Amino acid sequence: MESITPVLSCKPVIWDKSPVNWLKINSDDSSNILKRRASIGGIVRNKNRQLIIAYAQNVQFCTNNSAELHTALFGMKLYKDLNFGNIILEMDSLIIVNIINGEYKVPWELMDKMETLKEMYNNFKHK
Repeated sequence: MESITPVLSCKPVIWDKSPVNWLKINSDDSSNILKRRASIGGIVRNKNRQLIIAYAQNVQFCTNNSAELHTALFGMKLYKDLNFGNIILEMDSLIIVNIINGEYKVPWELMDKMETLKEMYNNFKHK
């Protein structure tokens, strides 16, 4: 049997500022199957990195993909309610980003949240 040696790599993640007259939502989640807990959170900042608003809350236990969609949806609802204007939504889940972009099929358990998120997102001017 071949020996496999893991390679450790490190890539800095840097926040890119948004264009003028645009705000950016960065959202994330946490889901712990052992403790059966999930949390969501996000932050809205302007082009100067100034905090506009932040949110965080515990949610009913769910998978990490469901929690990721939940936090994006929460951020979009907040954004809509506060009528900010132009939006950029950034997420760290490539799976969810690919589902939003139509590159992956939506799993049945995420369909309701995905439809709601897409409807909201399509009603905003966005990048």
